[in-house]
Amino acid sequence: MTALIVVSGLISLLALGSAAYYNAYVARQPRGTKRMKEIQSYIREGAMTFMIEEAKHMTIAIVAIGIILWILFYWEVAVSFWIGAFFSMAAGFIGMNAATLSNAPTTEAARKSIKDALRVSFSGGSVMGLGVAGLALGGLLIVLALFRREFDPATVAIHTKYLFGIKAAGVNFIKGALLVSAYSAGASLVALFDRVGGGIYTKAADMAADIVGKVEAKIPED
Repeated sequence: MTALIVVSGLISLLALGSAAYYNAYVARQPRGTKRMKEIQSYIREGAMTFMIEEAKHMTIAIVAIGIILWILFYWEVAVSFWIGAFFSMAAGFIGMNAATLSNAPTTEAARKSIKDALRVSFSGGSVMGLGVAGLALGGLLIVLALFRREFDPATVAIHTKYLFGIKAAGVNFIKGALLVSAYSAGASLVALFDRVGGGIYTKAADMAADIVGKVEAKIPED
């Protein structure tokens, strides 16, 4: 178990280190003209404002669901759920930061060649991909390290929990599997919030831009 945690931890650190490297690479690229920098700042400000506001509302739901899991099962289940949610939220912020950081450099690079533009854009996308992988594995390792006893083959047992004290609502489970499931549920819940909330936000922004283009700038539909 110890060797598995160490090796997996090194892989997680390697992924996060690679993400940091690509993020630094994108940050060093020229961002183009003054107007390009201005537009980038507007996009970045709007996107990060949305992420912060969404995180505030998500936190309320995440804490409430964690407390319910604590009451129904064990405190360890709630902690695993919160860890998964936290790392998923961190991955979202890392991805949004990389996306809003790489848009202007990609546009500037495209003025030179498609090859340069692809290099910058793929580097920006790699930040999110490697960041998600590293954080997901790192968070799972924290769960394994905190509750190592529940994953020890010598102590693994099937537990029974009666929800709300009702025998007909008995649930049989292996505690270690439940902890991993709670971790995954926390991460998935945040991903769902980001997917649905982000979709609504971007659609609203798209419609607003379309209206401004038609009404104020008098830009034709096609």
